[in-house]
Amino acid sequence: MTLMANDFRLETKAITFTDNSPVFKILVGVILLATTYFSLFHHLSKRDFWSSHEARAAMDAASILEDNNFLSPKLYDGQKELQKPPLYYWLVAFISWLRDTTPDTTSVRLPSAISALLTTCLICWYLISLGKNREAVFCFIFFLTCQHFVWASRIGRTDMLLTLLITIMAISMEFS
Repeated sequence: MTLMANDFRLETKAITFTDNSPVFKILVGVILLATTYFSLFHHLSKRDFWSSHEARAAMDAASILEDNNFLSPKLYDGQKELQKPPLYYWLVAFISWLRDTTPDTTSVRLPSAISALLTTCLICWYLISLGKNREAVFCFIFFLTCQHFVWASRIGRTDMLLTLLITIMAISMEFS
């Protein structure tokens, strides 16, 4: 049996990818773009507001756009919004202003999704700066396939924005 196997040996070449090959870079880029789009942005506005956080963000952003009062957003009943820092509401109002619409599901959820993307990119950039390219790719895919991370990024809450700010702070402390 061994004799027969040696007589008919097939010459095959294994296809291997290195970190520097263009095929590898294109393949990784396509995978990362598809994962990012489908995880964070696909059908972002297909459902209505589910949580009170999203409705509150829309009300606060609407009051900012209507009253031009950026320091103290208000709810529809006139109460000042003092529960959370207003940065997220400013971003929702800014996106609504850019889109020339009233605050809707896209305007409320987009800052969270963009913050999640920037957090992931920042961590990957940090790993790449340390020379850990494969770890950066795995980190990117891990974050964008992690159920709770993606869920939190697709809801209009301040969680992802705070995560981004903490990530910026932690990485900037590393370089100082």
